[in-house]
Amino acid sequence: MSVKSAVARMIEATPVLSDLFLYRSFGRRYNTCRGVYQTVQEANAASPKSVESGYNQSVIGDSDSVSQITANKDSETLDPKDYPVLFWLSAIFPDVRRLFNLGGNVGLEFYAYRKKLAFPDTLEWTVCEIPEIVDKGAELARERGEERLDFTTDFEDAENTDLLLTCGTLQYLEKSIDRMIGGLNERPQHVLINRTPIYDGDPYITLQYIGYAVTPYRIQNREELIAGMRAEGYHLIDEWKDSRDLKIPFHPECYVPGYRGMYFRSD
Repeated sequence: MSVKSAVARMIEATPVLSDLFLYRSFGRRYNTCRGVYQTVQEANAASPKSVESGYNQSVIGDSDSVSQITANKDSETLDPKDYPVLFWLSAIFPDVRRLFNLGGNVGLEFYAYRKKLAFPDTLEWTVCEIPEIVDKGAELARERGEERLDFTTDFEDAENTDLLLTCGTLQYLEKSIDRMIGGLNERPQHVLINRTPIYDGDPYITLQYIGYAVTPYRIQNREELIAGMRAEGYHLIDEWKDSRDLKIPFHPECYVPGYRGMYFRSD
């Protein structure tokens, strides 16, 4: 073991040093978080003035690789944490004609999953994203001759879809998924959530550094999420946890010991 590795392990194993290291890494290390707030407005007010604030930045539209700058991965890369999603999709797909992918970037899940699953011939896959990513995603789909994939900026286009899929996105949204679905007249029968910071403690907002900006980042309470979905007519079919955790410096009570995935189905 190198001296550098040994020092890093010592720092990680020492609570005060670990917190101090994470705190000082904010704004320099990708995905680091800092601060605990009750509202998005409070978090935005605490955002450092030396870094751009908010997920939606002009640099996205100017980038040659949108998925790299916004998701730190290539468009064909399968996240190993998505295997539970693949498992449930393989079971659900025979009944799915329209899939709504909330926060699907330029089609990251579409391109990665199609290498592992046999997509139904009639599948219509719609990605809902911010305008800059929608433009780049549509351009990429045209270049690849992919007619099953389209893009929108409007969540209301989830109306009359069979399945709502969202991976690593809910933490960036102000509204909870149950409230968003509650605004639809015709709701999807199936909802698959993955790579989301959900835990048993009090919900809160923190700030996350995403490489080109700092953005509010929402951590949800597990029981509140399940209860909210139940109130909208969904019941929890399955739940899983992955290896990614979340530490907020000097706030051990806010520790998230593994991001979660859930599969809900309407009654």
